[in-house]
Parts: sequence; C-alpha cells; structure tokens
Amino acid sequence: MGFLYKIALKGLLNPMLQEKVRIMTEEVENIHPYVTLVNPYLRLFFQGIADDPRCGDFLKALVQGNKESFRQVSRMFVFWFFYNLDRYILRNEKDLLKDPEVEKYFSKVWYLSSLDLEEIAQLTDNLKIEERLLTFNKSICSAVRDEKILTCLMLNVSPHALDSIKTVLSLDTEQLIKLS
Repeated sequence: MGFLYKIALKGLLNPMLQEKVRIMTEEVENIHPYVTLVNPYLRLFFQGIADDPRCGDFLKALVQGNKESFRQVSRMFVFWFFYNLDRYILRNEKDLLKDPEVEKYFSKVWYLSSLDLEEIAQLTDNLKIEERLLTFNKSICSAVRDEKILTCLMLNVSPHALDSIKTVLSLDTEQLIKLS
C-alpha cells in the first residue's frame, strides 16, 4: 500500500514543480539565490516522508486529498523553509521574507501576496517559540482535512522538514541541479 502512495505523491509533486519552474522562468526576472533551493528542498522533504514508514498517515492524507490541498500544503512548507532559514539558520538582520525578490517569488509562483506573507510571518513571530511548530502543524492538518495526523506531523514529519533544509544547504551545485 505504501508503494502506491509513493507513486501518487510523485504524480502530484512532479507536475507541480514543473509548473512552478515554468512560472518562475517566464514571470520572475530576478531570482533570490535561496529560491533556487526550493525545488530540491521539496523533493528531499517529500522523498524523506515517502521513505519513512512512520509518516504513512500523513502521506496517505496528503495523496488522498485533491491537487489544491497538495499545493496548499506545499506552499506552507515553502513558507516554513524560508521562515526557518531566516529566523533560525541564517539569523540575518535583514528579513528574508521581506526581500523583494522573495516576495515576488511567493506572489508569482505560490500566489501568496507580500501582505499575506507578511501577515503569516508576523502571526508566527507573535507565537511563543514552542507554539510555532504546533500551530504550523495544525494548519497542515486543516489543509488536508485530517486532524488525526497531528501527532504524526509533530513527531515524524516535522523533523524531515528541518533535516531537508539543512541537507539542501549542504549540497553542491551539481547535486542541487539533479534535484531541481
């Protein structure tokens, strides 16, 4: 049964990433360097959860939803990628989520306006640090319409998201190209 969910996941992921690359190349002139890491991050993340039997409940909920819920979850993980990169890994003085190139990327590619992006970041920043992951995972549950997977998200899926961020930052150019 897990094998079928992996195939279904690839059937959702590959066309979505191809569409995002097309939009990016046609509509986004200047690309922030970290934007180029999004597709490899998503591939690593989804491959990680597909290979981890402990993530089966989330994988099942994800592929049983529709394309729009999958895109919404992916958009949320892209936000989470930039948020964690900015707030915890890079710790820049400049807010990465307010960078004009990053804002344009979210607007054109993920259909999230700079105002929405700023509001989501501000809401997340206003939470206590220990509440951020729980709130993010509750949002994922809501997107896939399955509240029962919260424990799976907290214990098994979320570590894959953070590991994928760290891994993608450590890859060389050739490895990134293969994952793009």
